[in-house]
Amino acid sequence: MHPINNIMEQTIQNSLLIALIVCTGLSAGLCFTWSNAVTTGLGRLDNFGYLSAFQQMNRTILNPLFFLVFFGPLILGVINMFVFKSATTTVAVSYTHLTLPTSDLV
Repeated sequence: MHPINNIMEQTIQNSLLIALIVCTGLSAGLCFTWSNAVTTGLGRLDNFGYLSAFQQMNRTILNPLFFLVFFGPLILGVINMFVFKSATTTVAVSYTHLTLPTSDLV
């Protein structure tokens, strides 16, 4: 393989991986904010206010940016699986350093 093609392939792989990490972080932040701020605030409303607030949020949240943040990790994860399927580098994780020797358990 030509060195330029290899560099280009690595750049695309890195870009896709970074995009996946950023989208996953944004999605996690969305879920964290929702569970810690929005639901606790809505829990203080009466039934009519709760229903009205949820209807307004549902109308507002359905936009392209929300769909990108919410479904982006799923789509980018699948794309990354196919891109890294043929990757030549493998990472082996060893958990042997996490185990205790049996003599320490006595």
